[in-house]
Amino acid sequence: MEVEVLKSGSFEKVISSPEALVGISRNMREIIPLLKAKGSKLDAMTNVLSYLSPRVFGFLMSNVVFSPKSMTYALVAHNHFKVGYAVQEVISDARKHGINAPRIYDVESLITK
Repeated sequence: MEVEVLKSGSFEKVISSPEALVGISRNMREIIPLLKAKGSKLDAMTNVLSYLSPRVFGFLMSNVVFSPKSMTYALVAHNHFKVGYAVQEVISDARKHGINAPRIYDVESLITK
């Protein structure tokens, strides 16, 4: 999600945008090879979500998980945490393991120290 927050500017903008929620699914697909390269075992939910099309994932996220009247929407919308550290770690690890993750690499210039 942090990649999309870097692109959009806030957590609230991400959870309010169906396109940003679709982007989360696409980003997740780029991170899965890195997790496998690091020896992580994927949980059942990650496996299920990785097989959904990004559009279906975005639809479920915007209409079920982050419905504007839901508690999760309210909690995430008011998150003003500075993002970037975790994304930088993913970028470093991906390069170290030779994983191609262009969607993730594209936001590197947006990370502020």
